[in-house]
Amino acid sequence: MKILQIGLGNFGRNHLRAWIELGYKSGLRVAELNPLQHEVAIGLGLSRECLTTELIQFWNEADVIDVVVG
Repeated sequence: MKILQIGLGNFGRNHLRAWIELGYKSGLRVAELNPLQHEVAIGLGLSRECLTTELIQFWNEADVIDVVVG
């Protein structure tokens, strides 16, 4: 399953950790406007290729979209 998580600030970090703990790391992609936030995802083991500042980049390949903004 391919998951696109939109947003990585505040509670988005918890969602990211949960997806990884549930075993979805290989299909996980993150769209976050602030590239400085990408370091959180990298610290949890995601590669830079799984991160974007462009929402549409992973949109068409996602089976699930998790929106965590606010």
